[in-house]
Amino acid sequence: MARISPLLLLLLLPACGNLSESDQQAVKEALSDSLAYISESWDINVSIIEHGLRKVDITAPYGTSKESSTGTEMTLTGPVNVTVRDTSGAMEVEIRSDAARYSTREGQFIFDGNVRARTFNNKRLTAEYLVWYQKSGDISSPGFVRIVTPTDSIEGRGLMGKADLSVYELSDLSGSIELEKNDE
Repeated sequence: MARISPLLLLLLLPACGNLSESDQQAVKEALSDSLAYISESWDINVSIIEHGLRKVDITAPYGTSKESSTGTEMTLTGPVNVTVRDTSGAMEVEIRSDAARYSTREGQFIFDGNVRARTFNNKRLTAEYLVWYQKSGDISSPGFVRIVTPTDSIEGRGLMGKADLSVYELSDLSGSIELEKNDE
């Protein structure tokens, strides 16, 4: 079946008279696919609430938001700052980047450009690109990543792990690690 422009349907609809039930359904589907609202905002300060608790705070100087039947997608221009909070409201992870996208449908943030993350226990991550999966708390990055902890510094590619850097995997490793002394 050929797709007809929703705008053309709106213009032609009054001239069509009585439409068959299948034609009415086709018109409804075409219109629902095209209904999207786009807005832009300055000085953004948004909080995401989960189970009555403030879980994520987002700030950015500028952003656009596209709402459709499939969800909302925010595109933020930086510096973007996202703070993830634990159930007590304390900072768990803070991520900064030049730009970011957030999709409610996928429940993920994509950070792009000069990404810097800092955890509650003073672990730091730098990368050019980072994905944070909100529901699972996982992060990933296909490119170069540097992780610095109070005792270690490690670099590599292909990051997979938790946003608080309690667990992570890297490929193509290099760096320095301080080993604990065993008195035995």
